Amino acid sequence: MLKRLKINNYALIDSIEISFDKGMTSITGETGAGKSIILGGLSMVLGSRIDNSKIINKNKNVLLSLNLILVIKTLKNSLKQMI
Repeated sequence: MLKRLKINNYALIDSIEISFDKGMTSITGETGAGKSIILGGLSMVLGSRIDNSKIINKNKNVLLSLNLILVIKTLKNSLKQMI
């Protein structure tokens, strides 16, 4: 389960930290609000390549961090219910 995403020095984002609670999370906003940037950050932290043109300050590192909680019991119980 995704718990927290932190992005620094990427695209329009100088610094942002987003916490996710249990349940479903929707990311909404007007055009240009940064929804795709947040998803791009998530994609990069999961292994996709970084687009160097989106780095705000080339003299600073881009920082991406992700906190995940592995919920094995919940997954195990869900699989049991499916069988």
